[in-house]
Amino acid sequence: MQPSNSMEYLVAVITALKNNAQHPVIIALDGRSGVGKSTLAKKVAEEVGGVVVTADNFWAGGENELWDNRSPEERVQLGIDWKRLAKEVLIPLRNGEAVSYRPFDFQTNKGLSDTPITIAPHRVIVLDGAYSARPELTKLVDLSVLVQSSDDTVRRTNLVNREGATYMDDWHRRWDPAEDYYFSHIRPESSFDLVVVCY
Repeated sequence: MQPSNSMEYLVAVITALKNNAQHPVIIALDGRSGVGKSTLAKKVAEEVGGVVVTADNFWAGGENELWDNRSPEERVQLGIDWKRLAKEVLIPLRNGEAVSYRPFDFQTNKGLSDTPITIAPHRVIVLDGAYSARPELTKLVDLSVLVQSSDDTVRRTNLVNREGATYMDDWHRRWDPAEDYYFSHIRPESSFDLVVVCY
């Protein structure tokens, strides 16, 4: 693991990977909810001429009641459908092919959306989301990046701004145990290639 809090350093590493790889490169930006992964993913993709793939589009945890009754370990296994993500998006993009996939339908909170997302081939694919650097995707991911917040208060404020204050009690009860388990047992900080701190 190479610690860094510089987006410029991350962009330089990705640019070097892109220039030296024989295939498109996949960068996984993983981290807890609210640390700034999506903002960083968008900025990085713009800097390197890449495209963002949102791991949340492959949500597989079911409705809230089902999710709430699962153990943290079960939640981690079901957070994203990594098999579908790999088969429908990552493998084809890594092979230089265009892809079209149906994201999870968050409007109805069940099933897949009727509106597909289409992605043209790019040299850099930025995979954005919690659980995006899970071990099952290691062979496809060229650089795993742990995105952290400089201060947990900032992270919590970001979540309140994004999700609304009334939802936050449920949010922490629902999501924190799985993230705690994942980042302590599955992908601890030392297992990442880089750490980027967002302020």
